Amino acid sequence: MKRTIAELFIIFTSILLLSCTFESPFVELIQEKINADLGISGGENSDGQEPRPEINIKQGSRDLASGAGTYDFGHMHDDGNGGYTSEDITFTIENTGTADLVIESVSLTAGDTADFDLTDETSASVAPSASTAFTVRFDPLSSGNKSAAVAVATNDADEQNYTISVTGINNPGELSYINRCSDETTIAGPTKIILSPDNNHVYVCLLNDAGIAWFSRDAGTGALSYVGRYTDSDNLSYPYHITIAPDGNHVYLASFNRSSVAWFSRNTSTGALTYGGRLAAVANARSVAVSPDNKHVYAVGSSENAVTWFSRNTSTGALTETGSDTNVSVPSFVTVSPDGLHVYVVSSSEIVSWFDRDTGTGALTYGGNYTDSNIGSTTYAAVSPDGKNVYITSGNAGAVDAFSRNTASGALSYMHRIAHDSMGFASCVTVSPDNTTVYVPGDTCVAYLSRNTDTGELTYMGNVCIEDISGANAAAVSDDGAYAYVTGYNVDAVAWLYRD
Repeated sequence: MKRTIAELFIIFTSILLLSCTFESPFVELIQEKINADLGISGGENSDGQEPRPEINIKQGSRDLASGAGTYDFGHMHDDGNGGYTSEDITFTIENTGTADLVIESVSLTAGDTADFDLTDETSASVAPSASTAFTVRFDPLSSGNKSAAVAVATNDADEQNYTISVTGINNPGELSYINRCSDETTIAGPTKIILSPDNNHVYVCLLNDAGIAWFSRDAGTGALSYVGRYTDSDNLSYPYHITIAPDGNHVYLASFNRSSVAWFSRNTSTGALTYGGRLAAVANARSVAVSPDNKHVYAVGSSENAVTWFSRNTSTGALTETGSDTNVSVPSFVTVSPDGLHVYVVSSSEIVSWFDRDTGTGALTYGGNYTDSNIGSTTYAAVSPDGKNVYITSGNAGAVDAFSRNTASGALSYMHRIAHDSMGFASCVTVSPDNTTVYVPGDTCVAYLSRNTDTGELTYMGNVCIEDISGANAAAVSDDGAYAYVTGYNVDAVAWLYRD
C-alpha cells in the first residue's frame, strides 16, 4: 500500500518522539520500513556500524590468529632432487567484513627469511565474503630450527599488520629405525658392513663365526633378506674388515688372526660369494681398501707397522704383493681418496698419515702426518665423496675429528672435534653419498652430524638410540641416500633405518 508523503511525515514524527523516551525493536522495524518505502539506504550496517573490512588468514581449515598463528613445516625431507625443499603451502586471506579489504603488501619480515620463499599472488582488493591467497615454501639454506614472520598489510583498522609465523626444522640425514635381521646362528658378531656398488646386496663381517654373511636388498623399502654366508676358521679367523671392488666383482676381507687378506668372487645376480684364496702378507691385518680404478689393494695390520700394497687381477680377484711403506706405527685403518691420488692410514702414534699414490703402479710415497697427543685411540677414517675432507673417529673419546684435505698434495689440516655421549666407543665413520651428513655409530646409538659442503665443518644434530642396534659397530648408506644400515654386534643383528 502506497502512503502519501504527509502520512509518512506524521508517522516519522511520532517515531522520533517515541525514540526520545525509550528504545524498542518495534520502533526499529518501523524505521526500517520507512527507509525502505522512501528508498533510503543509509551508510550504516544493521548494527549501526559503518561498513568496514575484516581480515582473517587460514591454512586449510585452520584459522591463524594475528600474532599467535603458526604454521610448522616440520622436519625437512629430501625432495628427491638432491635438495631439501618443501612443497608450496597455500595460505588464504579472507575478508569477513562488510567493505572491501585492500591488501597493501604480503612479505617475510623477520627471522630466518632467507630460509623461506614467499609467492604473493594476492588480489589488490578483496570484496566482502571473498578471499585471495599466497604461498610459502620452506627452502632452508643450512641445518637447524628455522622461523620467520609473514606480515600482511591491509586497510583493516584493527589489524593493519596481520602477522603469522612459519617454522621448520632442517635436519637432513636424520635416521628413523625400521627393522632388522637378527639370528645368532647365522649373523654371529656382525661388525663391518658394506653395500655392493649396484646397491643390490649388503655384506657383513661375522667376527664370532669367522666369515661373511650377505643379504639381498629391496631398493624400494630398504629391507634386507638373509641370503647366505661363508665361514672358514682356518682362513678367515677374526675377520676385522671388509671392502668390495668398485667393479663389484670381488670382495676382500682382512683376517686378524690369519694375518691375511682374503678375496672372494661375487655373483652379481644373487650376491653369493665364492672363496678365492688369501695372501698372508699383513701381520694382524685390520683393514683393507681397493683403489677407485680397481687396479690395486692396500692393507694395514696392527703388528706390521707398515702399509702394504698389492696388484689386483681384475678377472680372478687374486692379489700379488708389490710393495710396502713403514712410515706408520701400529696402523688400524687404511682408505683411498675418491680421486685415487692419495692413501690415508690411521694409527695410534701418528693419528693419520698420507701418501701419494702412483696410479700406474700403485706404489705409495710418504707425504706426511698429523700428530696430536690430545687425539687418541683413533679407529676409523672416511674421506668425503667430494674429496674435500677426512673424518677420523676416536673411540675412547666418543668423538669425530674433522680435517680439510689439500686435493693436490693430499695433506690434511686439522679443523675441529665433535664429541658426544652417543658416539661412545665409536669404531666407524661414514659420509652420506650426497656429502651432507656424517654418521658415527657407538654403543646403542648412531649419531648424525650435518656437514657444511663448502667447508666440511660438522654440526651435531642428534642420534637414534635403540637396543635393537646394541653394540652398533659400523654404518653404510645406500647410494640413493634413502637408507642407512647398521650392525649391532651385541644383538647379532643388521638393522636398516630410513634416512631423511
